[in-house]
Amino acid sequence: MCLLFLDGHFIFLTLDDLFSKWWFMKLGRRGNRGDRCINCKIFKEHCFCDEINKCHINTKISVIMHRRERFLTSNTVNLAKLSLDNVEVHIHGHEDQQIEVKNLISENYENVYLFPDEESIKLDEFIANCEKPVNIIVPDGSWRQARKIKRRLFGSLNLPSVKIDSQKSNYLLRTSPFEGALCTFEAIMYALKVCESERVFKDLSQNFDLFNNRFYNSRKSFFKN
Repeated sequence: MCLLFLDGHFIFLTLDDLFSKWWFMKLGRRGNRGDRCINCKIFKEHCFCDEINKCHINTKISVIMHRRERFLTSNTVNLAKLSLDNVEVHIHGHEDQQIEVKNLISENYENVYLFPDEESIKLDEFIANCEKPVNIIVPDGSWRQARKIKRRLFGSLNLPSVKIDSQKSNYLLRTSPFEGALCTFEAIMYALKVCESERVFKDLSQNFDLFNNRFYNSRKSFFKN
């Protein structure tokens, strides 16, 4: 018996399964890419695109995604793009393709970095004094990567960090690194509960439950076949 890590998910396989041609075909990304919905990224029989709540928001969400997250089906940023009408995604981590900070900071918004570092303040306290909508810059990657992103990209800009109240994660596809850690979509969801409305939060919660359950059940059925 051996332990295999696939798309942020641990599974146990016998050595016979691992080295069989059948398992390599099943696990190969190229072998199953055509069977997935191009929008929600799940196997087509589990597609939930028609069930997604579409939310209009005044807040801008600017995601800085680490390049290693880009093609993982367990990544939740794609769900944010499907759910919200004011989301931008910038890929970070390519040496030959650096992010330009001017594309992340907007004069039409109050710009903040969503990360609970030592200098962060609560998001609700920050927006209480805002005269413009908020541009929430959201790091998507590990906690270590998130801390580095702020230092490397915004070190000279004095960009304020904000945090949300501690919440329990309901994410089923990856193991939280510690209690209180949220996946990216959950962090966005709770931030918009502060900046937008309870209705937006409810719609996003429904979308997240849909995503969570469909992907979790599709993996269970995938490994049973």
